[in-house]
Order: sequence, then structure tokens, then C-alpha cells
Amino acid sequence: MADEGALDAALVGAHPSTVTELLGAWASERPADVIVVERFGARRTLTVGELVARTDAVAEGLAAVGASAARPIVVWLPNRIEWIEVIAAAARLGAPIIGLNTRYRADELRHVLQRSGAGVLVAVDDFAGIHFADLVAESGTGALSTVVIAGEVGAAWGDLGCRVVAWDEIGGALDGSGSTRRPPPRPADLVAAFTTSGTTGFPKLAAHDQAGVVRHALDDAAAFDVRPGDRMLVDLPLCGVFGFNSMFAAIGGRATTLLNERFDPVDTATAISAERVTHYNASDDMLLRVMDAGLVRAGQHEWREGAFANFVNAGRRAAERAEVELGVRLSGVYGMSEMFALLSRWPAAMTLDERARAGGIPVCADLEVRVVDPETGAARGVGEEGELSFRGPPVLACYLGDPDATGAALATDGWFRSGDLGRLTGDGGFEYLARLGDSLRLRGFLVDPAEIERRLELHPAIDVAQVVGVERPGVGQVAVAFVRLAGGYRSGSGFAGGVGVEGVVAVGVEELRAHCAAGIANFKVPAHVVIVDAFPTVDGPNGVKIRKRELRDRAAHELDDRTRSAD
Repeated sequence: MADEGALDAALVGAHPSTVTELLGAWASERPADVIVVERFGARRTLTVGELVARTDAVAEGLAAVGASAARPIVVWLPNRIEWIEVIAAAARLGAPIIGLNTRYRADELRHVLQRSGAGVLVAVDDFAGIHFADLVAESGTGALSTVVIAGEVGAAWGDLGCRVVAWDEIGGALDGSGSTRRPPPRPADLVAAFTTSGTTGFPKLAAHDQAGVVRHALDDAAAFDVRPGDRMLVDLPLCGVFGFNSMFAAIGGRATTLLNERFDPVDTATAISAERVTHYNASDDMLLRVMDAGLVRAGQHEWREGAFANFVNAGRRAAERAEVELGVRLSGVYGMSEMFALLSRWPAAMTLDERARAGGIPVCADLEVRVVDPETGAARGVGEEGELSFRGPPVLACYLGDPDATGAALATDGWFRSGDLGRLTGDGGFEYLARLGDSLRLRGFLVDPAEIERRLELHPAIDVAQVVGVERPGVGQVAVAFVRLAGGYRSGSGFAGGVGVEGVVAVGVEELRAHCAAGIANFKVPAHVVIVDAFPTVDGPNGVKIRKRELRDRAAHELDDRTRSAD
């Protein structure tokens, strides 16, 4: 391992508890191992020795432009090598990173910057036709000291009013020079935060410490049989726990991560069949699309391990096809931003029906799981339904910038109440059944309907909005919005617009959907908007409440009617 940026011997012990130790131990023994490969563009590669050798310099560069333990780094990147370089450097610095989905827009960026007090934003100039400088300008830079651009720096970045630098300028052009020794990071240092559903209409930022990330990486590597020489394909976004934990499982097992910028089923199938992929995790829908490509054939691949998230209720079908057609025994899993993905799995020896369930046996021996009555908190027995609760190393350390939410989530005894309905299975595992509340699962992402409602209510025509989720065969859950118009507006078709009789302005549903698309990620945009005169309500002990169940029933009928009309 190179002298510059080399770690003290004390940091590379057999039982790492920080990301710096985890990477340093690997680099000290096998520095030439490739830690990550980009499967696009120039197909860049990075060895673990190269990564560790320049981590100190990159950490100092990030500190120089405003990152610190109190000033997080927001990472707004598609999957690429800079992701792991930022993680390694931020961990060395003791500064948390916050992954931001590249589908997010100005409203969401503004909230994350304000909530976190971030000092540095690492982004790209554009991706998938989105110009990130425009979105940053619209959101405002908040407390940002610096924006760091991975790749080409476009001219639009010069108008932001804060410092903008290229990634290659960080850390002496990434050559490892100019490093300054600083104290080693601590296991309790926060290292990564993930956006999650909140109760205020915007995501909370679930933060995890280094000890938790490292422990989970090692536990996942053991549970999913990740070994040196293996190859983990990741086309899930690294900003979310499913992609992040898949990559860290590879790091824990000293395997190579193959990164895709985006999911393409034909490309993924090609990689599995031709590039010695041993591990691949995905949603049920993604797996079906990969198998539909017809390029992965039994006996002609090295894929032996995989996990699926049951996002569109097609998990059993995906697991059955993988087993019958390819000889791969997939497992249903469980996870969330507050407790990581790949939190649990079912043993491969179980039957298909058992492995197709969401849930599993925890990969961490020290994770406690219980099921409680949602109202009273009383513990429930094996097979009895209730709220899943967890306590142990994978549970979040805090919500960034939200001590009230942290206190409410962890209570006084450290148990995290998930808001999920489940039951214990009697074999050390648990089964996830459904969300207890009204949160939506849209394209695999957990979304608070209040976030979409807030966006709709920013439109001058909207008085009140309510959003519910509806399950659609083969698609999963979609959002349907019900809106009551403000005075001076009436329902129109499409992009109605214009002033009508007596000065009343017509507003169309497509105009409202376009308004949503301009401010929030496209997967959150309602599939349909229904304009109503009034909402169904009920008088309860705490006041008048809208009957969400009736709205969900009506939403399902509305979508069925639209489908029949289209046919």
C-alpha cells in the first residue's frame, strides 16, 4: 500500500468498526483488488489500494471546501466511482453524507439542504436530460459553501452565487498529495443518511454511524455468502439503502462491485451472463424484466445469490422463475432507511413459498425483533399480527436536524417502531405484511402522501389535496390525488387554462400533474387527479377526519374506468 495516506496499523485490525478500518484492512492485504467497475462510458475501474491511498487527500479537500461533522455532504450523483470516493473520504473526515435521488427536484433538494445544514453538494452537470444547475438555482443554495461537480462543469454553474469546483480539484487532483494527518474516525461518527418518509410532507434524514454501517456490511457478506473474487452487480441507486447496502455487502466480503448508472434489463441480463456476476439484488419487477430479456440461461452463468424486494407483489413469481429457469434460489428480504436494506433473509434451504415472503431471519445476531400492539405497545406472540419493532446495531443513530423525530422514533428504551405490520415466525425470523399507516410505496420508494399533497396545494387552483395509493396488477402501488378547487377555478380537460364565464379559470388534470412533475420526482407524480366538490368525512373523538378508505375505493374505480375506456 502506498505510503501517502496509509493507515496506522491500529486501523486495520481483524474487527473493523469504522469504514476507514474496513477499507484499510482490505487494502493492506490485497491492494490490487478491484473494488468497483463502471459498466458504462469509459468503464473506469478503481482498486482498493488506489482508493485508500488517496482518501486522506480527498478528505482534506472536502474539509477545505466546507465539509465537517456538523456540515454534511449531499451526494447527488448517479452510480459512479465518485460515490465510493466520497464515502471513503467523508468517513475519514467524520462527516456524514446524504444520498439524494437523481429523480429529485428543487423542492426536495431545498428541504434536504435546509434540514441538514449541508456544507458541500457533490453533483453532476446533467443526467438523463436533467440539468442539475437549474434545479440548484431554483432551490437556493442554503448554507452551502461549495458545489463540487463530478465530470464536466457546465457554464450554468457560474450563476449560483457560491463556490463551484471540479471533483478533480479536490485532494490535489486525486493524486494523494498534500495530505494532513488527522485523528482517526470514531465508530460513533455519523457516516450516511438516507431520505425516508416523514410526517411533515418532506423526507426525514435517517442517519447511521460508522459502527452500524461496518457491522451490517460484514453481516450481509456472511449471510449472502460474499467472498473475495465475487462480483456484485448494482444498478439500484446508491443514494438508497438497497443499492448502498448491496455495495457494502461486496466491500464486507472483499468482492468487486459492478456499477450501472441506471437499470436496463437487457444490459443487466448481459452482465449476468457474460461478466461473471455472482450476486444481484433487485425489486421483483426488475428481476422479471431481466429474465424476460431471455439472455440468462441455466448452466451459462455464475449467479448464485440474490435478494428481492416485493414492491409490485410479484415476488413469488420472480423467485419461482429464477429457481425453475436459472437454478438461483432467491430470498425475500426486508429493510428501510432507518434500519438498512438486506436486514434479513430466508435460508436457501427453505421452500419457495417460505422464501418468497418479505421479511426473513435477521443477518445480525444482536438485532432484537418483537411485534407489539400498535395501540398499547404490548408484546404479541408468534404468529400474532402487530407492529414490527427493532433494537440493535442496524437501527438508525438519529434523524439529522430533527431531535424530536429521533426521540419519538427511538423512545426511551431504544426500540424502533417501524410502522409496519408483521408477525414473528417462530424460527428467529419475521414476516412483513403491510404498512400500518398511509405511506405509499411508489416504484420501490417509500413516499409520504403529504409530500405530494403539499406540492399540489402550491398550485393557485388547489384549495385542499388528498393523495392515496392504489395497487395495480404488475405495476404495484400508484398515487391518485383528489383535489378541491379554490374559488375562481373550475374543472377543465387536459391543460385547460384560460378565463371562462364570469372570470372563472378552467384547470385541467394534466396541468396539475405537470405542476407536480416540475417540483417533485416523477415517480411521485399522481397517476390520476380527481377533482371533487367535497371529501368524505367522519366526526371522530379528535375532530373531523377525511375517510381515506373511501378515497382509496373511489381511486381504484377511477383507474378501472380509465383502463376500460382505453381498451
